[in-house]
Amino acid sequence: MTEDTTMAAEVTVLNPGGGVFQKMSEVEPEAVEWTVPGLIPNEEITLLCGDGGVGKGLFTAQLVTYVTTGRTSELFPAAREQPGNVVILTGEDSVDAVLYPRLKAVEADFEKIQVAASNYYYRRTGKTPYLDDDSLWVRIESVNPSLVVIDPIQSFLPPNINMNNRQQMRGLLQKLQGMAQECGFSLLLVIHTNKGAGASGRNRLNGTADLWDAARSVLMMGHELNGDRVYLSNEKNSYSEPAQTMLFTVETVEIEKGMKAARLAFDETTERRDADFVRGRPEKAAGKSKVVQRMILSVLSESPERKMESVALKNEVIAQIGCSGSTYDHARSALTKDGLIRNEKQGKGYTTLNQDRATVRVA
Repeated sequence: MTEDTTMAAEVTVLNPGGGVFQKMSEVEPEAVEWTVPGLIPNEEITLLCGDGGVGKGLFTAQLVTYVTTGRTSELFPAAREQPGNVVILTGEDSVDAVLYPRLKAVEADFEKIQVAASNYYYRRTGKTPYLDDDSLWVRIESVNPSLVVIDPIQSFLPPNINMNNRQQMRGLLQKLQGMAQECGFSLLLVIHTNKGAGASGRNRLNGTADLWDAARSVLMMGHELNGDRVYLSNEKNSYSEPAQTMLFTVETVEIEKGMKAARLAFDETTERRDADFVRGRPEKAAGKSKVVQRMILSVLSESPERKMESVALKNEVIAQIGCSGSTYDHARSALTKDGLIRNEKQGKGYTTLNQDRATVRVA
């Protein structure tokens, strides 16, 4: 018998399983703890998904306020034992021009919020805050957060990880899950959805199915058909019955003299889910001016500097939702008339989002 064989035999006798298995009779059951009872479990991954401009940032602001203040509302009626710290990694939104007014509008506790914009982080450390960087998590852990928001996850993926590669994403998600459990925080991953006509639920996710599988809760946001309200549907909940879908209106409030911002206002709950709202929409948006207007605002909100070459914008919107050129022109004219966009004739011509006026529609 070789030395290796002898060692293996001893391990089997002294410790069946080699110390990597748990005997179920020795497992102590633990109750699930929640950051938001019935909606966002603690020490787990939650996905917040939706098209650009649907209101993911506004919902996140309400969530951050709830965690940092413990203040209850119709949106979050259960009291927290104590307020907690929040870390926000932002790859798209300006901290001073977007996050500050958004969080101010819902009266978050700024003392308990640490924000790292990707460009600011790079200037201070000389490194991009990729999610596989251990030094990033050391900094996050030092804040002792109750909630970590990564908005959007696409902005923080390392160059060697393809979001559509299951094996690569699985390894990264296991690391994120481990950090959440080790450090005791909830992890909210914000994800842009695809705009495929008729897609609902997990089919709206960009990237590999491992994102859906790794998450213990999945929240999907979208617009009602008439565009007047937005919904938040709990599409997956591993530890509870899915929470009722919440419907919101978007209102504008003055946060400081001469400065306004948008926030979500709770309206009601419903049993309808994402698929029910999607089925209520036409598969093609031809003839639906409000749908086309939303798409124009959505595309502009995701574009650098919130502007695009006018011809490219038109082609992108038509390709996404299949409307006619004349329907697009009518929708763009309506947005221009309402002051939500402006048309600049420099060079080939650009269409620019008027952020002050369009905040309610695209935040």
